[in-house]
Parts: sequence; C-alpha cells; structure tokens
Amino acid sequence: MAGKERESGTKQRLQFDFSEAAVAELERLKGKIGASSRAEVIRHALGVLKWIVDEQLQGHEIRAVHENKGEEIRTIIKPVFPFRTTNK
Repeated sequence: MAGKERESGTKQRLQFDFSEAAVAELERLKGKIGASSRAEVIRHALGVLKWIVDEQLQGHEIRAVHENKGEEIRTIIKPVFPFRTTNK
C-alpha cells in the first residue's frame, strides 16, 4: 500500500472500539512508520494481513532473515488461521 491507495469504489466509514493499550500501540506505530493517521496504520496492517493470508494459503511460511547475513532469525508466523489449508 505504498504511495497512493488504490480505491475500488466509494469509501465506507467504520468504527472500532480499542483498549487504551491498543490505541497507544496504534499511536506508537503511527510515529514509527510516519503515518498521517491511525486509519493509515490500520490500512497498512490490513495489507500486511492480506499478504500473510495469501502466502499461507500457498503453503508458505513467514520468516525473518537477517538482510546482510542471509541467516534466518526465526519463523515469524506459523499457520494460525482456521481457514488455512494445504490442499491449494
């Protein structure tokens, strides 16, 4: 979702209830990524979740790799979504 957002129609306003801790985390992430709003953080998070789901549905694992050394640090996300199957 870098750059301009791709929109496929009209926007819809959604409202969510977050704990104080979750709002604080949104604010922290907003600052870390230079987002202009909490909504932008949520849009980025949705894009990351979509990518994770798509990768898992293909039977892939999400791993952290040290950029300079090419060494795997750890598997980040094990399959945890109930809809995930390896039959695809």
